[in-house]
Amino acid sequence: DLGREAKLASSDEELSKWIDKRNQSRIDEWNQQRKNLGIVDIADPKQVVKKDSYGFTTEVFFLLVRCLNLGLVADFQKFASFMNSQFFPEYDRVKATGSPTMEFDDMDRFRSVQHTILFDTEIVIKVSRVFQYLADWLIDQLKPLNTTPIQLGTPSSELSLQPEFLVSDMVHFVINALGYHLNVHGLDLELTLPKIMDCLTMFLSSPNHLHNPHLRTDIVHCLSTIANHSKVNGALVFRTPVLTHSLIPIILRFYYEIEITGSHTQFFTKFTARSYAQRLLTKLISYPDYFKSLRDSFNDRVLFVKFVDKIL
Repeated sequence: DLGREAKLASSDEELSKWIDKRNQSRIDEWNQQRKNLGIVDIADPKQVVKKDSYGFTTEVFFLLVRCLNLGLVADFQKFASFMNSQFFPEYDRVKATGSPTMEFDDMDRFRSVQHTILFDTEIVIKVSRVFQYLADWLIDQLKPLNTTPIQLGTPSSELSLQPEFLVSDMVHFVINALGYHLNVHGLDLELTLPKIMDCLTMFLSSPNHLHNPHLRTDIVHCLSTIANHSKVNGALVFRTPVLTHSLIPIILRFYYEIEITGSHTQFFTKFTARSYAQRLLTKLISYPDYFKSLRDSFNDRVLFVKFVDKIL
């Protein structure tokens, strides 16, 4: 049942997933931020005409994406959490003391088994192709305008009501699967990643198409992970017109827009979000096209002042 899933353009009733409802001032603060960003609630289910059948191919595709959401993508996240919170700290301790424990041996066996299952070459390549196709489909639904930097038209109700996990799973697959294990034989990163990066950048550009500020932060984390990965040729992956002409001004806007998230931890989370943006900007401006984009972006004095204000 997808009815209970958070939507891409969540309505007021769904905001409880990331807003602290115990604090009225925080709610008022978030509502004002939504107005400042021009966010409107158009995801009215009554506007959508429901069909009895969407065709066999469409139904199979969404069934596949949902299965990945409940299964493989969730397993990648659990594995990444295990590695970061348990295995790596214990590994560092063993390396420092030179005395492995039985607990560490059990962890290492578990890590080896999970790694063998999750990072099967054929599976990773096939799932990458699924998300590449999903990115293509979402870009078609976003209907980007022919502008520089990229702008999106008014989101349709059909797109606004799509489940949020369509984007979040793409993000977490890139971070936890591709970002962790990029040396998959037969995986053409220069073919797979640019389309996904384009799609995520478009969602990041428009709070009206993706309301959740925490998922927007995850997108910046994803872009930063790929840009700074030692096994990624950024000059090839970040080569599309959408990225070269639009990503810098989008990140600059994100830098000051993330001031308000609605969370009870927003004072701390905004610094994490900005650290992702800083790492991404630092890497991107090492490429001539992106350095030029940065200089051109500062012709917008309002953008420049707001960005510098948050840096200071």
